[in-house]
Amino acid sequence: MRAIEGESNVRILRPLHTSVAKSRNTEPIPGKQTFQSNKEHITSQDPLWHGKASSKSNLKTLHRLRKLAGPCVTHAMSIFTHHGACNEHSRQSPILKFIEKYFSKVDSLDLISSPSSDFYAPSAVLHDTKGNIHVSGPRIWLCMQRMFSPFDGVHHEMIEARVVPDENGQAVVYAQLLTRFRLKGDQEEIVAPRFFVLTVGKAAGMYEGTDGMQIYDVRLFWDTGILGRYVTEMKKKEKLSMQE
Repeated sequence: MRAIEGESNVRILRPLHTSVAKSRNTEPIPGKQTFQSNKEHITSQDPLWHGKASSKSNLKTLHRLRKLAGPCVTHAMSIFTHHGACNEHSRQSPILKFIEKYFSKVDSLDLISSPSSDFYAPSAVLHDTKGNIHVSGPRIWLCMQRMFSPFDGVHHEMIEARVVPDENGQAVVYAQLLTRFRLKGDQEEIVAPRFFVLTVGKAAGMYEGTDGMQIYDVRLFWDTGILGRYVTEMKKKEKLSMQE
């Protein structure tokens, strides 16, 4: 099939979780498409190759994504998946390595010793499970300090995580964790499954972040009633022991 004169025959790869408008000129060409540059030669049977764009623009996007996510991004822009606790496999992904450091900091319950910019971009947004929206890194950091103040111990255990690069050079992390809370003055642990959706990107402006990255968006989903029910049950036990 001959390329139309004056038009680029290069096709751009889009991530699995996003949509890209159809080419303004033609429908996607069925069969095998080829992405070429002076450094790479990538072929794909995947129908997700759509539209036309300059080869320089395509290469710039791919290189930026690879630099950010390392092994997370392949020529097919595949999803990096990890199962179980953080280990050498998860640390192959710079994004998951950053996320591991973030939760380690949270588990230390020593948020006051570090600025919010170590992990959150100035424009970061937190959507909590109750539908509240907290805007700006400093405000999120203060909110977290208040949220964890009743606890003497917190531990986040990774169950599963997926890293999905997006078209903006950032990555979206879908992470399922078990969080173990221990209230001050109590020896029992409260275990709650929690689901996070975190958008991670290059540290903004003058900020270094951690490993050159910061969190731009967090969406948290979990049953906060687990804590409430535990406290209610504990109060009932205390009341019964006082009556004996």
